[in-house]
Amino acid sequence: MATMEEKVTALTQLMINGTLTADELSRVIGALTGEAAPQEEEKSPAQKTYENYIKNVVANAFKSPASVKFPPFDPSMVKQGAIKLDFKEQNVRYIETYVDAPNSYGTMLREPIIIGIDDQFTPLFWAQHLQISSLLGKQKGWTTMSRK
Repeated sequence: MATMEEKVTALTQLMINGTLTADELSRVIGALTGEAAPQEEEKSPAQKTYENYIKNVVANAFKSPASVKFPPFDPSMVKQGAIKLDFKEQNVRYIETYVDAPNSYGTMLREPIIIGIDDQFTPLFWAQHLQISSLLGKQKGWTTMSRK
């Protein structure tokens, strides 16, 4: 029977030859030693769509797009109902979330947003609260920032 060191050496040679990837090697060695390698969760299509839309569309509206942070997608974020959108009451399906983005001074500020979606979970628009003046603060309605 081969020793653990001989097995690891043989497996490492398979990785060097291109038969195994580094990830596969670490999983096999973890199985041999009894240590489970951390598994990265497979993202659902909804999670991927949500993340891509925020990174590629929403983040571009802020001063430092690369610094924009947002929470991971959760199905409980999906809502449907009547909201005030662009000064009109509308019945829409949307994701209610937020982004944390730095202002001009580098301070992270949280901005509530919604992402309008259709029945196939395709993003249609994103919106944030409208601020009419600094005295009145943010309104309860939403203003569309961009479509698609």
